[in-house]
Amino acid sequence: MYAEWAPNEKVAVEVALGASMAGARALAVMKHVGVNVAADPIFTASYTGVREI
Repeated sequence: MYAEWAPNEKVAVEVALGASMAGARALAVMKHVGVNVAADPIFTASYTGVREI
């Protein structure tokens, strides 16, 4: 298991998305207010599609 602390919610989501696209399992956890900060990469990720393993 590997854990990492991000400077803000947007960076955390972007790192998790990058790891996911590379084939790793990833999780970004934040408070509900943080979703507003991370909204841009979350909305963009919806266009990339989901790959099941």
